[in-house]
Amino acid sequence: AVMLADLLSGDFHSNAAEGMFKCKREDYNKNHWSGMRRNSKYVTFGVLFWRGARSLYAPTPGQGGNLGKLYSLRELEEMVNAWHARYWMHRDWSNDEVRKAQRTGEQTNLAGRKRRYHAPGVYGGHFQNMAANWPVQSLSHDHLIAARLDLDRLYRANVFPARSLWDGHDAIYFECDEDSNTVNEAVGLIREVMQKPRWFDFGIPVEIKVGRDWADAKEIKVNQVWKDGGIYGST
Repeated sequence: AVMLADLLSGDFHSNAAEGMFKCKREDYNKNHWSGMRRNSKYVTFGVLFWRGARSLYAPTPGQGGNLGKLYSLRELEEMVNAWHARYWMHRDWSNDEVRKAQRTGEQTNLAGRKRRYHAPGVYGGHFQNMAANWPVQSLSHDHLIAARLDLDRLYRANVFPARSLWDGHDAIYFECDEDSNTVNEAVGLIREVMQKPRWFDFGIPVEIKVGRDWADAKEIKVNQVWKDGGIYGST
């Protein structure tokens, strides 16, 4: 599927932007492409919450993504339609999920977690937003919590050298001693556990950052190591 290939490519949003704008990233300088990619992300996250071109053009307070300052309504309609055309399997699945939630008053994600809507009508237009996004967002968090529990068990068994502090926004925050061996061991186990297949037959790639504090944290890739307070190895 195109969406899976784009997700596994490591730069989903650039692939989505190319589809939306019907162009190649190589045709633009870095700053121009960065802006196009950023704007395409508003469309992507809008579509995932069942927002259409008109909502992106003139969002209600709190929605964000006021693209009406940059694009005409017609242009946004073309961008949304291009997104749906590229990821048509997601479009059809999302439509089915919303209809099923309206019909049954509940949803079940791939991990088996349920969400019930006792009176879908009271949510107004937000019902479609929630029903379209919940199966994906809930599964993402279920995957994260399952990994955190696995790593916490390893920590308590003195197998994993880092302690989890909290999780939020699809990320887990750890702390450990900053000597090279400890950090590299922790990074390896975090990557192994978090990328382990759970409710489907493939793992989800993760981005791991290391630093003495949040401001200092930098991404550490598979073939890189932490040494003497810095990250070394080819990118």
